[in-house]
Amino acid sequence: MSMNEQMNHAEESILHTYNRFPVMFDHGEGCCLYDTEGKKYLDFAAGIAVNALGYHYPGYDEALKDQIDKLMHISNLYYNEPIIEAGAKLVKASKMSKAFFTNSGTEAIEGALKAAKKYAYVRDGHADHEIIAMNHSFHGRSIGALSVTGTAHYREPFEPLMGGVKFADFNDLESVKAQIRPVQLLLRLFRVRAVSTRRRENFWKVCARSVMRRILC
Repeated sequence: MSMNEQMNHAEESILHTYNRFPVMFDHGEGCCLYDTEGKKYLDFAAGIAVNALGYHYPGYDEALKDQIDKLMHISNLYYNEPIIEAGAKLVKASKMSKAFFTNSGTEAIEGALKAAKKYAYVRDGHADHEIIAMNHSFHGRSIGALSVTGTAHYREPFEPLMGGVKFADFNDLESVKAQIRPVQLLLRLFRVRAVSTRRRENFWKVCARSVMRRILC
């Protein structure tokens, strides 16, 4: 079948959750992808910012193949050597106390929301807290992730969503301050990946400092 025929065939059996680009990739090498007709592409998407090493990075393929020969999946009910080693390296590199592994970005956001809510509940003894998220953002397609996604066309078909979420604007500290509720507030800033240079790095630093001053005063 031609590439177009294969893409049409895919639409017959695979649920249409995304508007895919009209190309079908066959393999990759370094930072490049090749479609089924042999055309070469420079891969700026990197699996949506997760294939940081590119394709066939020295040692990467071999490590995967070695692990396949041992275990593929045993759930998180048991210990295994690779996750222990990876967790230790993440903790050391991040300077944080624990690592939490998930399968996707939306699960990472869900975990972050639950961690923030649990922390606030344990600290204050009640669940009446709010989260400040950003307009024109996207965090995933699960209900929690959609609840903090500040883009209407992703949210509207699934409302009502999780409550207790307010939205502010990127690079506008006053809009963040305007959403702060006196005394009872928990704000967590999660920067999963840099998406646009318009979201200035110093905005997040100034925002965090200002909010903490408002909380502690």
